[in-house]
Amino acid sequence: LFFLFQAEDGIRGAQESRGLGDVYKRQHYKGNRFEQAVAPFLKAVSLAQEVKTDYDDDVLYYLGLSYYQLKRYTDAETQLKAVYAMKESTFKVHALYYLVRVTMDAGKKSEALAYANLLKGFSQYATFAREAIKTLGE
Repeated sequence: LFFLFQAEDGIRGAQESRGLGDVYKRQHYKGNRFEQAVAPFLKAVSLAQEVKTDYDDDVLYYLGLSYYQLKRYTDAETQLKAVYAMKESTFKVHALYYLVRVTMDAGKKSEALAYANLLKGFSQYATFAREAIKTLGE
């Protein structure tokens, strides 16, 4: 079985394209058009459920970041938790970082503290995690 993805420059195989999520990321998210990014990311999530790919985490991660930028913290937390729960996600640690930020910005101190304590074990975010823990008052 072979799947093709529609990309902005034509049809390419799954190995050559990250699919719709990558297209939407470039067109909307990276252009700071977060409101416009949400609907296409939701469509990509729906399509990803129909055709299982290795890129579900990509779409969910950038959907979560779009929600975060729009200050839709509950929606952002839901998407980022889903990414963090994935065993093989390349975005797992980055999702945890944003879970700290989302919950801090939403005023969820205990959740933010729990996420920060998990995050401090990852070297690229350890300094941020320690500062967050200090700010949160542990």
